[in-house]
Amino acid sequence: MSLALHSASLYIQNKLHALAHSHLSVRIHDRNLVIYSLEREDETYRAVLTCFPGNEYMLCIANHRGGWQLIPQFGSIPELMSILTGKLAFTLTRWH
Repeated sequence: MSLALHSASLYIQNKLHALAHSHLSVRIHDRNLVIYSLEREDETYRAVLTCFPGNEYMLCIANHRGGWQLIPQFGSIPELMSILTGKLAFTLTRWH
């Protein structure tokens, strides 16, 4: 695991918890930072940030059926987290 991915996962987790998204967790899988929640004891993917050279990331969000939607934007973790927690905040809400 790279130090950059580890630092990015801590940043994301802290950002999510600061915004009261304590039901979400982050884990590293290969070059991906996976944001997920536990729904009825099953992992439900919410978003994935994939790392590319130069610490640029690509954002994908999960839809309600578990499919992936690519967000046509590359950027840094802070830039993409701003989009994810702003315009795309609906993907992070708690499911009941």
